[in-house]
Amino acid sequence: MSLFSTLRYRLTRGHTALQTLVLLGAALLMLTAFGVFLVFKLTHEGSHDEDEQFFRQMRVKKANFPYEAIDFSGTPINKSKPNLYDYRGKFIVLNFWATWCEPCKAEMPELQQLATAMEGENVVVLGISGDDKPDKVVKYLKENGLTFPVLLDEQLLVSKLYRVDGIPRTILIGPDMMMLGSALGPRRWNDPLVKRYIRSQLAKAR
Repeated sequence: MSLFSTLRYRLTRGHTALQTLVLLGAALLMLTAFGVFLVFKLTHEGSHDEDEQFFRQMRVKKANFPYEAIDFSGTPINKSKPNLYDYRGKFIVLNFWATWCEPCKAEMPELQQLATAMEGENVVVLGISGDDKPDKVVKYLKENGLTFPVLLDEQLLVSKLYRVDGIPRTILIGPDMMMLGSALGPRRWNDPLVKRYIRSQLAKAR
């Protein structure tokens, strides 16, 4: 006999109002719990589907298993903080590039637009330049209106640490410093799909 059938039966049998209220409360509690579960399930599945769409359409390789990004330090070129972990709590778009790399330079406007569009949202685009002369990088950033933080990796130590075998290479790191994915070659980083994905990761970290 179901809970509602029991409730109906007890009402017809003249049970006390207190017993009836207890049964009614139990029924409402079950309905509430089921509703919460259903909302959680639908929300979780929807978020997972959107994440998969991001990796597929943006051609970003998803991390096979979660692991923490390795901290490093570099030579600040502009307003950059010297260590990766200085940005803990932010979604990090870590971009390896160089001024002599044409595909890198083609991608720079997209990264700048992303940085500008998500300013104030706990997001940082962090450039790692493989150039050997800081003056060249400073000049390039100034001439092209690039304001996101950049570190100089003269000895390519950071590139070797992250096994960067080609540039531009972009690595996505969550606010908890967990590696999320990477892409080799230029991408449309200012695409709405990218911003939705980043915001979803920030929401999960709250």
